[in-house]
Amino acid sequence: MKKTIGVCAAVLWTLAVSVEARTLSINFVDDMAVDAMLPTDVAGVNGAGTRVANWNNVLADVTGSASGLIYDDGSLSNADITFTSDLGRWRLPITDLTTGDDRMWKGYLDSAGTGSTVTVSGLEPTGLYDVYVYFDGDNGGAWRVGNYTVGAITDGGEDSENTNWGTGQNASKLYQLPVPGPGGNQPFGSGLTNNDEGNYLLFSGVSGSSFTLTAVGGANSDGTPRAPINGFQIVQAIPEPSSAGVLLLGLVGLVVRRRRAA
Repeated sequence: MKKTIGVCAAVLWTLAVSVEARTLSINFVDDMAVDAMLPTDVAGVNGAGTRVANWNNVLADVTGSASGLIYDDGSLSNADITFTSDLGRWRLPITDLTTGDDRMWKGYLDSAGTGSTVTVSGLEPTGLYDVYVYFDGDNGGAWRVGNYTVGAITDGGEDSENTNWGTGQNASKLYQLPVPGPGGNQPFGSGLTNNDEGNYLLFSGVSGSSFTLTAVGGANSDGTPRAPINGFQIVQAIPEPSSAGVLLLGLVGLVVRRRRAA
């Protein structure tokens, strides 16, 4: 029996490795000669599966598509994207492009009141996965709220006035998740409620082999609705330890029943 359990554990390990989390990262680019990321460039919010290399550069025209996309481990995926936008490509006034984060934030797919639509297909999910959307537009002294939808989930965030990547409230170059609450213009990374101010959104529990991301400009202080998409990431979930345990028990039970039947 010990040998049987050992064999089952080995099989389980093989299965776990085969479904280990992989990340598909898309970087929308304004100028391939300026802000395209290198394969070794690392960017993304800190966390398992998000701060990775091998981003896929995509020129942010009014319409476009991309295939041959690779995962963060360099392996080829079956995924592709198509997109349309009412504005097309734009960029932040970042002059010091010394890091992968700088290049990721530099260019973006811009959208106004009628929005952008990005469709991802050909995914090979192991179950539920997370979608991270990064947004930071060249909004000067105005604040602008972007509304984003992935599948049936809609969320929004405020692009703060006088704050671009590396400037203003975000001079320290931090990733911040918008948190509802009072008090505008809280410094990035303050740990305080930030009145929905930030630069990325997280959509959890997405499933299926495809999804559509939409971005539409909402409330603003200057009559200019905007909802930029600088980049986004699709992070496959790692199976929970409890799920692995159930799988192991099932494998053991199956072997035991077969041994008894013999």
